[in-house]
Amino acid sequence: MDPDRVATFRLGSDPLAMRPGDPPAAAERLADHRRHYLTYQGAVSGGRGTVERIVEGIISAAVCDPRRIELAVALGSSRRRLTLWCEDAAGVGSLWRVQAVSLDRGTPTDR
Repeated sequence: MDPDRVATFRLGSDPLAMRPGDPPAAAERLADHRRHYLTYQGAVSGGRGTVERIVEGIISAAVCDPRRIELAVALGSSRRRLTLWCEDAAGVGSLWRVQAVSLDRGTPTDR
C-alpha cells in the first residue's frame, strides 16, 4: 500500500454506536484516499462537495490484510475494537462487513 494513501470504507452504521454482540453492519470498500484528507476541511475539487471533520482520534490496525482488518479505535471519548472482513470469496471486492468485538477503556497507543 502507498504510504501516502489510507484505506477508506463507507459504513452502514455509526462505528461509535456499535456494541459487541450487535449484528455485523455493511461496509463498502472505497478507493484509497490521500492521507491529506485525514486533517483537511473544505471544498473538494470539481464541485464534489465539502469535507468536514466531525470527530478526531486515533485508529491503529492490529491486523491489516486484503480480506481482514482489525482496528483499535479511539475517537473522542469512545473506544472500540472493530473487525472488518471481506464478503467477496476472492477477497478483492468492495462488499465488507464490520462488527464491534470489544469496548476498550484505554487508547490504541496504550497497548
